[in-house]
Order: sequence, then C-alpha cells, then structure tokens
Amino acid sequence: RGRMLQPAFLPRTAFSPHLSFQPHLPTRQRVSTGMAKSLSHPTPPTLTRKQVFYLGLLWLFQAIPAISKEDSGLALQVGLGTCCPCELPTSSDPDENNKICDATKRQVLDALRVGYRFVDTAAHYNNERSIGEAIDEAVASKLLQKSDVKVCSKIWFDDMGYDQTKKAFGLSCSNLNVDDSLELMLIHFPGTIDTLQSPAKNKKLRSETWRALEDLKMAGKVKHIGVSNYVRRHMKELLASCRIKPDVVQMEIHPYFQQRELVSFCQQQGIQVHASSPLAHGDRQLLQDPTLHKLSSKYKKSVPQVIIRWLLQENILPIVKSESSARLQENFQSTDFRLTEEELQEIRSLDRDKRVGFDPNLIV
Repeated sequence: RGRMLQPAFLPRTAFSPHLSFQPHLPTRQRVSTGMAKSLSHPTPPTLTRKQVFYLGLLWLFQAIPAISKEDSGLALQVGLGTCCPCELPTSSDPDENNKICDATKRQVLDALRVGYRFVDTAAHYNNERSIGEAIDEAVASKLLQKSDVKVCSKIWFDDMGYDQTKKAFGLSCSNLNVDDSLELMLIHFPGTIDTLQSPAKNKKLRSETWRALEDLKMAGKVKHIGVSNYVRRHMKELLASCRIKPDVVQMEIHPYFQQRELVSFCQQQGIQVHASSPLAHGDRQLLQDPTLHKLSSKYKKSVPQVIIRWLLQENILPIVKSESSARLQENFQSTDFRLTEEELQEIRSLDRDKRVGFDPNLIV
C-alpha cells in the first residue's frame, strides 16, 4: 500500500532518505526531499549483522508478491472421481487393458456438461482412454477447451521406481491423449501392499519415484506433482529429502474420518489437500447422521451437499463420484450456501477415526 513496515529493533534513522521509503520524515518533507537537494538528512547509523539480516528479509517479503491458489493452477473446486465402473486390469499387456469403458465415458461427459473441470483417475482404474475420449468429444462439440479440464492420474505401486515411473507416466499421457503437459500426477500408494514388505525397498521406491516426478515437472511434462495415501511419517520422510515439495496430497477424508492433524500439517507446508471418499463410500450411518440431517434441513440441501460444502470451507478439494447424472448435478451445486463457524465445528466434532478404505499405515 505504499508503506514500509519498520521492525522495532531497527533505529528510526535506519532507512536512508535516499531510498524511496523514508518513514522517519513527515509526509510533506518526504516528498520534498526528491526536489530539494539542499535539505540535510541524518546519516544512517552503522547496523549490526543481525539488523542487516532482518532488514534483508523485510525487503524480500515486500518485494515478492503473494501466490494465490489461482496462481498455483489448482483452484479449489468440486472434483470428479472416476473409480471404478470399468473392469480393473487383468493383464500386464497395456493393449489388453484400458479399453474404452462406456460407463466412464458417459459419466465424464455428463460431468463436463454440468460444469466439472477437475477429473481424478489413475492408471489402475483402467479408464484413462475413456476419459481422454470423453474430453476430446466435449472439445469437439465446443463445450469447452481442452485446457479447461484439469486431469489427475496416479502411478500404481507396480510401476514405482525411476525408469518405470517415467514409462508409466508416458503411457498415462498417451491414454489420456495429453500431448503437451499433464496437470497433476500422484504416487498412488507409498509402496507395495504385499504381506511381506521390505522397509528398505519401499523407501527406495518412494525416493526413486518422487525423483522421476520431480524431473518430469522440471522438464515441463507435468504441471503439478503429489502423493496419495501417505500418512504423516511418509510425508515427513518425503519433505526431508525432496528437491520439489509436493503440490497435492490426496487422502481419505469424511466427517467420520477427518485426519485433522495430517491435514493441518500438510496445509501448513503449503500442500493442497484433496479428499477421496468424502461420502465414505455411501456409508449409511454417515448419510443418516442427525447433525448432518439438521444442517441439510436448515439449508434445504442434501447431506452429501453439506459434506462437500464443509470440505470446501476447510480448504479441501472434494473428489466425489457418481454414475447418476442427477447426483452429479446435485453434488456440483454445493457452492451456493455457506456454513457458519459454529456449524463447521459441529461437523468437526463428528470425527470417529472411522476409516472405510485401505489403511496406508500398513505400508512400511
């Protein structure tokens, strides 16, 4: 705003009148100094190293503009989940898998017509070609431009490792028909989920896979990189060794399983959190919860809409899935009302540490 903050530990004459900011002078005198050279000014004192260090930090913070969510390219919105109406892979031959699945293609086209612009998939979902075709068909019908749709895919644990990751990345881009740059690629799991696991092997796979994603990002092949199903110890290990911090972490989050400590840790690191299974796979007990029903009645919204609204207000991107066109429309219309802080706290109090998906704590 044209003002410069002055730390209390710096003397008031620390800012030279020859700089553009001269807080030690009255406003009129400050303006006149640029025109009247005859005006005498106090000589800036000698600063200690500590004062110089903090003065440099002060200049840096004022010189660099803040980065918004929009600048990051991952705007907070309702995402479309696409797991898994198609058959999961049954062969190691890529030509035998990822055949066009009409259910996914129809689901994605319906969602794009509603207004969804973030589509979540994975190599293991066996539907990347279907999603690529749906997006291309929407572009051909002039519904949108290809750049409007942000697609996230994931590296399956069988494809972890430096060379394997790059190969799997290329295959996903080919299936999705993305020539220039994929929006987001995640590591699907932090290692193999075999009964007999090797901690050293899993750690090496995580490190090599992340290094490959970092190189792909630096080469401009993918705009954002991240992880999925990482718990706190996996995240701390990654942050201690990475060259590039993850942009996104995707994890199971719903009112009965909120992972608030992990969410807070990631958000403090500037990592965007995406919620998979925000409706707990349609858990009946959750969808009939009295607190959620009370809010549903107050706002004349469905319980899923209340949950999605809660996540958005917690700065978490919800990834919701449905093969019903009506439900896709309903889930997307969760942004025209706002919960109060008291209501957010009511939902926070519902946490039961009740996980419905696979527990990644089991991956060493």
